[in-house]
Amino acid sequence: MSAYTGTLNETQRMDGTAAVAVALTVLGWASAFPAIRAGLAAFQPLELGALRFAIAAVPAAIFLAVKRPALPRIDELWRFAFGGAIFVALYTAMLNFGELTVSAGAAGFIINVSPIFTAIMAMALLGERFSGIAWLGTVISFAGIGIIAVADGHGLHFNTGALLVLGSALCSAVNTIVQKPLFARHHPLT
Repeated sequence: MSAYTGTLNETQRMDGTAAVAVALTVLGWASAFPAIRAGLAAFQPLELGALRFAIAAVPAAIFLAVKRPALPRIDELWRFAFGGAIFVALYTAMLNFGELTVSAGAAGFIINVSPIFTAIMAMALLGERFSGIAWLGTVISFAGIGIIAVADGHGLHFNTGALLVLGSALCSAVNTIVQKPLFARHHPLT
């Protein structure tokens, strides 16, 4: 057995950084739905949304103060305003109200149709292509929905809360399509 004693090259360090970033993102994303559900025990849905973004505003303001990104051009302002209205406000409100009657697990599962909505819209509105592997992934995703629905014993049941969470997923997809041109000039974190 030999021990590796060399140093990491830049690509290996970046791969490690990327792996940590992905792990933290997955952990943060996965914990969001139970955290929302828990938060709804103490706050109304809109109060919880406002609190969430008030807390997020602190590190965001620090990041923007340090990075000093380019200001949006006049013709881009509507896209930023749209993102604030549709993604921040409407997405959050629909998700929080939906989780009043939908479990955290179901909400997390339903919201994950957003990439499918995004891909379909990108094909229809932006002329993008969907590869065979992407179609296969879509079929597998919908098969998973079917399996979960059958395993539940009650079939696929969409109450108002589930429809609100689904609407939240649609808000995310629409926002992604509207915001896409901004990535040519602006970093995704800004």
